[in-house]
Amino acid sequence: MNNFKRRVFECAKAYAEKGWAVLPVHTIIDGRCTCGKADCSSAGKHPATPRGVKDATTDAAQIERWFANGRAWNIGIAAGSVSGLAVLDIDPKDNGDESIKQYRVPDTLEVITGSGGTHHYFADPEGTTGNSVGKLGRGIDVRGNNGYVVAPPSRHVSGAEYKWRVDPKAKELAPVPGWMRNGVQRPASSSQPKEDGAITEGQRNETLTSIAGAMRRQGCDEEAVTAALIDINKRRCSPPVAFEELKRIAQSVARYTPEPKPQQGTVLDDDHPETLAAAFHAAADNAYRYNPIDGWSILEEDKYRRVDEGQIAVALRQWLNDVYTRKLIGKEWVNVRFKKTGAKIRDILAELGAMAAVYIPADKHAPAYLSGELDTEHIIAANNCLLNTKTLPAKQGALTKDFYSLNYLPFDYDPAAVCPQWQAFLESVFTKRQLSSKKTEYVPELDDFVEQYEHVPDELAIEILGEWFGYLLSGQTHLQKIFALIGEKRSGKSTIG
Repeated sequence: MNNFKRRVFECAKAYAEKGWAVLPVHTIIDGRCTCGKADCSSAGKHPATPRGVKDATTDAAQIERWFANGRAWNIGIAAGSVSGLAVLDIDPKDNGDESIKQYRVPDTLEVITGSGGTHHYFADPEGTTGNSVGKLGRGIDVRGNNGYVVAPPSRHVSGAEYKWRVDPKAKELAPVPGWMRNGVQRPASSSQPKEDGAITEGQRNETLTSIAGAMRRQGCDEEAVTAALIDINKRRCSPPVAFEELKRIAQSVARYTPEPKPQQGTVLDDDHPETLAAAFHAAADNAYRYNPIDGWSILEEDKYRRVDEGQIAVALRQWLNDVYTRKLIGKEWVNVRFKKTGAKIRDILAELGAMAAVYIPADKHAPAYLSGELDTEHIIAANNCLLNTKTLPAKQGALTKDFYSLNYLPFDYDPAAVCPQWQAFLESVFTKRQLSSKKTEYVPELDDFVEQYEHVPDELAIEILGEWFGYLLSGQTHLQKIFALIGEKRSGKSTIG
């Protein structure tokens, strides 16, 4: 493992220890994205996993499989409730340095990106922040739930690395500011003076109250309204209004309930764990399975793959971000966003594992047929099919969800496949001595004709070795024999083993 790969692996582990979920992202090698696309529009920034940010995890074993396998990756850190983070992305190339001047950015952990911009990390344990692009101003993006950022020491297409401005261990995260959480610009409406116009003394209170009311209707809280009024007051009011009056306006409009936003997502009749488990399972294409001995797995293209419970918990938390339940408030039924707690997540996972469509009894632990009594002892699961070796030649069958296994060969079965390199190796180590076609040749030193021999591949020995391999693959033991490889050093025994 080279220095860059080692640093990436160590940083990924360190981020996970802080509770930040990470995922592998394509990196830059020789100026090109490792995804292989010459015209990649997101070079060094897009996820390398099938489900992108939904695969982000803090599981140490999964992180080792991703980042210690010899491949070079960049690191992505998931924002939102899964990591308790919200990230502010300021891009100076798109005027971000100017746009951000209208806000007060708290002192917090900061990353210098490969393009010269900055990422500001904030604590958001409840995942109250969404994603936005340019909503707060040109060159200002926000990453919250279902979003992610590229983290140090990742490589940028420019050749530079992402770097922490200060050691992340030496600084605490600041809470996410309200203006960033709301993700709303100072509103402009036809009834207001133009943004660049002065607000004269007779218009100040009316105009500022109008602006504050518009912000409240869009969902901004008192903190965000106050911050915007202070900025507008300083730049446009002539003369400026007293700070106490600005606070009074903000407090006054904050008493009103914001206009409800159109909700997109899943609306359930109740928030019982079994109801949520069934809805989550349906949203996941009924793919999850649970066995008391094997643990959790996921069914993908009729093949089962083991997954850690922590990965499912992450997927569940992300799904719950868009789940609402119906509540009777006063005399009206309203949709209320589901509130996540560790205990609720555990209850939902327990109900998920107990569902009839998910639960696989202990006596059916892998490998097993979930329906019928087919003998699994003679089944070899390849990447593309199931081979039944009970009779020869082996019968080839399709992969099926009824065959429950957590081990598949990582390559396709091809009955016509050949392996020239292996064949050449066998012919080099299994040879026999036989008379040459010349048979005899005169040797002057001996003044006599001497028999000539040559070494040729021992086809019988090679065939016996292949038969032995097949016997081991079949799982059969009826022959009850001992087979030994005996030979000199460096004669191929270890390679064959």
